[in-house]
Parts: sequence; C-alpha cells; structure tokens
Amino acid sequence: MKPIIPFTSKMQAFYIGCIGFITLLFINACTPSKSSNENQAFYYWKTQYQLNSFEKEYLKKKGIKKIYLHCFDIAVENNLPKPQGVLRWKEAPIHKIEYIPTVFIQNDIFKQADTNLLNELAQNCFSLCGQIMGSQQLPLQEMQVDCDWTASTRDSYFYFLKCLKQKRIIVSATLRLYQYKYADKSGIPPADYVSLMCYNMGTMKKDHNENSIFNKKDLQAYLQATKSYPLPLNIALPIFNWTLLYSNQMFKGILYKTPMVENKYWKRISEIKYICVQAHFDSNCQRNFYPNESIRIETISKKDLEQALHTIQHYVKNSKNEIIYFDLDSSKIRHCLY
Repeated sequence: MKPIIPFTSKMQAFYIGCIGFITLLFINACTPSKSSNENQAFYYWKTQYQLNSFEKEYLKKKGIKKIYLHCFDIAVENNLPKPQGVLRWKEAPIHKIEYIPTVFIQNDIFKQADTNLLNELAQNCFSLCGQIMGSQQLPLQEMQVDCDWTASTRDSYFYFLKCLKQKRIIVSATLRLYQYKYADKSGIPPADYVSLMCYNMGTMKKDHNENSIFNKKDLQAYLQATKSYPLPLNIALPIFNWTLLYSNQMFKGILYKTPMVENKYWKRISEIKYICVQAHFDSNCQRNFYPNESIRIETISKKDLEQALHTIQHYVKNSKNEIIYFDLDSSKIRHCLY
C-alpha cells in the first residue's frame, strides 16, 4: 500500500492555480472570437430613397449606423460620360445613420480619357453627390467609387481617384476578388480604404457551373494564398438572388423575377437548374419560355453567409471589422439575415 502524501498549503495553491488556468483555457476555447460582422452596414441600390416599415425597424433593431447610398451611375453617352439613374429622395434620411454617397462608373469611361476629362469627371461627380446630399442637409465627407478597372484602365482610374481625394474627403473604392488576389498586376488604388466584394465569383456564362453569386471553394481560393493587402478593407457580402437564363446552353441574361417552375412546363435537373419542356407564357416573368431554354436559380442562404464569414475571418487579417450587405431590401433581409 502506497503511503499517503500530505496535502500541503503550497500544493493546494499549485492545484488551485492549475484548475484556474485550465478553466481559463476552457472559457477562451468556448467563447466565440470577436465577430468580423460586429459593425454591419448596407448598400442601398435603388433610384429612389424610400424605406418600408420593416427596413426601418430592422436598421433600428440592429443599430445600423452606416448606409452606402448609390447616388448614380456614370456611363458613356454620345462618347461622353453622363450620369444615369440619379437618386431621388422620396422621404427624409434617418439622421442617426451616416450616408456614404456611392457612384458606379463604367470601366469604358477610362479607356481613352485624358487628364482634363478625368479632372472634370471628378469635379462633376463630387458636385452631383454634394447636391444629392445637400438637399437633405447631409454632409459630404466621404465617397465610394465602384469600378471594375482593368490593366488598360488602371492608370486613368487611379488618376481619377487622386482628383477626388484633392476635394479633401475620404475616398474608398470597391475591390473585386481577382484584384485582391492579383494585387501586383491590378495595382493598389490610391484610396483611404477598399471594400472587398466577396460575391459574383463564378461565371454566369456556363450553364453547368455552381452558384455564381457565392461558393465557399472559390472564395477560399481567392483568399488563401494572398499576402496582406496594403490598404485597410471592409467586406461586402451578398444577400441578393437572381435567375440566369440560357438557350441551348448559351447564356442569354439575368431574370430578376423567377418563373413558376412547379408545374408541367419545367423539369428539374439539379438542385438549382430547370429546363423548359413545353412552350408557355409565364405571368410572373411576363415572357414566353421555349423548350430549348433552361434557368439556374441562384440564391444566398444564412449558411452561405456563415461560411463566407468563417473563411474571411480565417484568411483576412487587415479588416476594418465592417460587413456591408448588398443590398438593403426587406425581402432579401428576411431570406438571408432575419
């Protein structure tokens, strides 16, 4: 029989310390890490600003403090850049929320633009945003520019951003995943920060592909082998859906309303794909469908968003800890976030 070892005060202190240390490790292991979606924001991408009661209540309940407000697009018209879809206020903004005017600019604008045109474009964008914000007594302290620039337009686009920064405002730019991964080739925009668009990562043009809005495998491939981006960034995530139309397996366009597929006119051939088996008129889409056509219904689920956040938290180390959801709409919020 082994002798009983006396339990001294020193041993007791050591034992209590070990228990405390193990308990602390257990608590840390079970406590979720600081979520990268602590600060939620939204894009608002309609041509008229008007929120319904659900949207207002959701913003209040979640303590949303920032909306990236799409003010207009810039497109080529008669060989000149012109604003299109200029925002109209149908009701007053929520003054507890910060509104960041956001402008989408077609990449073609920068293909042959000289410095005089770019200076003028920057001034006109700044002035029009100022008018839109000023009509509601909102300050113009920051702007975000959305442009899918390429190697051939990079220098002109970056010069445009520098012109905007001369207005002494904060300037941010959207960043596609390929621009993030191939930063050496794409260049680093002269912005104060960027918004990394973690969606539209697949191709629409092939009808047999996976969800082109989001899939975890593609997102991981873009993020995992990339060194830290030299600018602070926030994360833009999708909460939208669409239906892609194909004819003879060739991409024909996006349907923003989904046809009624639970009937004799459609045959389901995968989880998200249907093929038309009989010509008919669909009242939901207000168009005819024919037997050589197929559709791919792409949506985003809560599980998709959770997977995206987990992947981003693992690979992206210089986040501003802000998640921007695209876009502010009650039906999309109910489906993906509520």
